[in-house]
Amino acid sequence: ASSTSLLEDVKAALTKDKASRWPSTQMKSAKEEAGRSISSIIGEMRAASNDARRAREGEERVAASELSRVTEDLLSRMTKVVEASQEADEMKKDPIQGPILGFHRMAVTAKLRILGEDKAGWMLIGGSFLLGAVLASFFLLEIFTSWRCRLSS
Repeated sequence: ASSTSLLEDVKAALTKDKASRWPSTQMKSAKEEAGRSISSIIGEMRAASNDARRAREGEERVAASELSRVTEDLLSRMTKVVEASQEADEMKKDPIQGPILGFHRMAVTAKLRILGEDKAGWMLIGGSFLLGAVLASFFLLEIFTSWRCRLSS
């Protein structure tokens, strides 16, 4: 009987005052506010993590493109060195073709500088200029005569 009366006393104490029920409305609202705050903080952390990942991916992409560019540059330099060494061997074998191959390998500005040092070079440059001017004049004359030509209907 004592356990039954104790149980009834506990039930009466719990049902006696509904305002003192656990959890109270204040506690429920505090719990909901804390849940919303945690959700917003998790969202911000997720956004920051995504931004950091995108930044790393961008940096990795830039680094990969830079590495490929440097590799291609190194490969082209090595190819030029190999070709130059092969041409040097060819120049040593043939004394007549060696200087011609060396001249062909030179840059255009270096070739013009060599041509500009003597009278024959200046004559060659001047002749090339005059020949170009004559050919351009013939081309312009052809265009002019084709404009003046009209079909009669």
